[in-house]
Amino acid sequence: ISYSDGKGQPIAAPSDVDSYSLTATIVDGNYMVSRVLFADGESSFKITAANIDDSELSLGFKEATYSGEVIVPGLTVVVNGSTLVEGTDYSVSKTDSVDAGSYKITVTGMGNYAGSAKATYEIAPKELVVTVKDVEIVVGDPIPEFEIGFSGFVGDDGPDDIFGELA
Repeated sequence: ISYSDGKGQPIAAPSDVDSYSLTATIVDGNYMVSRVLFADGESSFKITAANIDDSELSLGFKEATYSGEVIVPGLTVVVNGSTLVEGTDYSVSKTDSVDAGSYKITVTGMGNYAGSAKATYEIAPKELVVTVKDVEIVVGDPIPEFEIGFSGFVGDDGPDDIFGELA
């Protein structure tokens, strides 16, 4: 039995999404194969795209801490036991994830894969430490304005980047 692709070109073995036909050769002077038919009466078969919806998406991490830099986890996509290749088997859609919050990665099949799958990850807020200069207050004295300091900022962030009030 030999195979040919949807363009009629001979191939070793079908594996990609396409239509294929079979040719059988019998070496016997009494018989000749006129055509190969499947049970449905067709002489060709199709390989359809595997559905990426059922894939296993593995992220390098599910949660990271705010760093002031873009944070994107590594991604592994497995369908039917095969690890897929980005750019060949799937494309990735994601937003730049810098600020604390929840982010979504969408994987869309291409080539021999169809459909899409999603995964989410979190960027947790970075912990800041607030320090207040010691002040002695005597009963009856007005409460002074406290001198406040912070530690734990990353990059160029500073007190002006904090929204809200210290409570």
